[in-house]
Amino acid sequence: MRTWIMLIGLASAGCGSVASDDLDVAGEDAGDASEGDANVPDGGDEGGSADADADGGADADTPAEADAEAGADADADVPIGPCGGEEIGGHCWYLGGEERSCDDACTGHGGYDEATRTYAGSSGTNANCDAVLNALGVGGSSVSTLGGSGTGAGCFYMNMADTRYRVADTPTASGATYILSRRACACLR
Repeated sequence: MRTWIMLIGLASAGCGSVASDDLDVAGEDAGDASEGDANVPDGGDEGGSADADADGGADADTPAEADAEAGADADADVPIGPCGGEEIGGHCWYLGGEERSCDDACTGHGGYDEATRTYAGSSGTNANCDAVLNALGVGGSSVSTLGGSGTGAGCFYMNMADTRYRVADTPTASGATYILSRRACACLR
């Protein structure tokens, strides 16, 4: 059956025509799959490719495999892979882009981690925010608490003023942004 799928795939991919001899070989070898090489005709590789694409089906995921891989990356409760950022307080941290959200910063890093709020944001502490920003290599002196901003930006560095802030009076939110600032974002990996 795999041989037929490969032949159909080759024909639909525009790889040229399939000779009737190849079809006969495919039919003959289909029953010999237990011999370990159902795609190579008994005569070997005479005058052409015995198997037009030896790994043809091996590289393509089946729908079930693709769903399993997508599901593994989409599971926001389980960290996937090692931390590519800075590990502080048992969480993986990244410095977001200027005026960008943590949702943006955590794309490609397993998604947003609530430690952004609980460790260094509105439910965290200035000391934790400082520790994260130090590890992320930003300038400025110690963190100041920013009140009345109405933004859930949590722990961030403001580029233009070279200052550090933590918003404590508005709950930290993954999608929040703040002018001229770069957020400290915990991501799942």
